[in-house]
Amino acid sequence: KFERQLYVGLGIELGQWHLQRQAADMVVGAYPFDYVIGSFHKLDDIDLKFFHYKELDSKKLCRRYLEELLLIAGQGDFDCMAHLDLIKRYAAEQGVSIRAEDEEELVREILKTLIKRGKVLEVNTSGLRQAVKEMFPSAGILRWYREEGGSILTIGSDAHRRQDVGAGFEEAGKLLSSLGFLYVSHFRGRKLTQKKIE
Repeated sequence: KFERQLYVGLGIELGQWHLQRQAADMVVGAYPFDYVIGSFHKLDDIDLKFFHYKELDSKKLCRRYLEELLLIAGQGDFDCMAHLDLIKRYAAEQGVSIRAEDEEELVREILKTLIKRGKVLEVNTSGLRQAVKEMFPSAGILRWYREEGGSILTIGSDAHRRQDVGAGFEEAGKLLSSLGFLYVSHFRGRKLTQKKIE
């Protein structure tokens, strides 16, 4: 019915590329993906949501998280880095504030690495639906990205339920426009195209 109106692409999220490099590279090479997401969800083989943030040194934990992201940013075979400051989501659910902005030098190094490699940064709106009540990455980090010369972004709703598909896109568009970004990116066959933010 929607053959001429809707394209359904084939994508994959590599959530731990640096821990299973050969397997990840094999999978990416074996299928005709339109879009490959690079991300990070575990430290010491423990999912970020299972840490007891009130009992841990949040600054040290955040730094380790960002160091792992920098490794992925510098070497991973992906098109877009997703939800860069995701760790704040799980901390917020436990009433703890973790801000990647406190590690500005390291965050900027990740951003510069993505820019140098031509990788895209995702603006993930799912945080608007969660306790943290903001997007990943934050407006401050998006501002740093622009200052470092970054301009290629995607918007993702990270929908795990059909009612969340596209949720928060209008808010994301307004935020990006206010920060001076002009375009949002899309992929097909792992080739990037850009569309003007309306």
